[in-house]
Amino acid sequence: MSNGRREDMRQQLANAVAMAVKADQIVWAVFAVFAAATPVLIVALFPSGNLASRWVGVAVCVLGLAVSVVWRVVLGRGLLYLDEAEKRVQSLEERLEVPANLSVAFKLGGQSARPVLKGCAVGVILLWLLSLILFLFVRPRIVDTVPLAAVVAPVVAVAAQPQGNGTSGAGSGFLGTMASVFAPLVVGVFLFVTTQAIAKTVIDPALELRRVMGRVAHALVFYANVHANPGDVSQDRMDKAQETYRDLSAELRVGAMSIPSWGMGPLVATGIVPRLGSVKLAAEDLMGLSNGVHGIEQPGWSRPQIADLNMKRADRIRAALRLYDFG
Repeated sequence: MSNGRREDMRQQLANAVAMAVKADQIVWAVFAVFAAATPVLIVALFPSGNLASRWVGVAVCVLGLAVSVVWRVVLGRGLLYLDEAEKRVQSLEERLEVPANLSVAFKLGGQSARPVLKGCAVGVILLWLLSLILFLFVRPRIVDTVPLAAVVAPVVAVAAQPQGNGTSGAGSGFLGTMASVFAPLVVGVFLFVTTQAIAKTVIDPALELRRVMGRVAHALVFYANVHANPGDVSQDRMDKAQETYRDLSAELRVGAMSIPSWGMGPLVATGIVPRLGSVKLAAEDLMGLSNGVHGIEQPGWSRPQIADLNMKRADRIRAALRLYDFG
């Protein structure tokens, strides 16, 4: 294998490892969000410390069952992405002949909590399904008149109130009471799960991409004398600049890939992050800067030509990422 091909594979390995780490973070974030929503729904089954009435309990159980099914589907999708990333890491390490004691794939694929995560999601589904059965068939036979009276009394009072046309309107009163009890719960759980899911899957990756863009802006200033004078500064400083630019190129790619496609449009429209194509161009130019800091670009190129090309690359990076010029 040629040195150039090996270097490209090492870069791909770095990208794959970063992708696996990000996917692992997303999996745990999804687990935390839905795990936090479950106790909220369970508490709703015991208003004022008493067991909820039959139909309120059925409604809560149906909502809990739906949330837990969504939990399992989203979790399964996240774990699928994580497995694919780890397989890619393992394949690249095998081709690079990485020793077993240094293998990242070995560490990623070691002791895993994934069966526990899947088991928790399935267990919660079964819990809500059992609760639904109990409220449908067992709850009507439970004799606890005091708790039931506390729940049924508002229903009876509202049902007994005359409506505008003079009729009792029992059906409307009952539905109104159900709505007053259940609607705030549904809205609260929905808003909590939705906002947390958006925060973990879209906002956090977007902020991380913005932080990487900040480090790119810093590197372009900090190593400006290196890429503007290729081959004319100390070897150690050129090596550090080369490593930094290469690392930032990989981080840009991973940061852009971490944002789901459905979330990229609003982020781009509001100017929070640049377009995916712009990020790709910036990553390519950063890789070009990494290759050009030593003054070796192509056969026959002079160092002034390479320096001019490096400066154009730096300008394209600033334009693509919309980095502000404070000069």
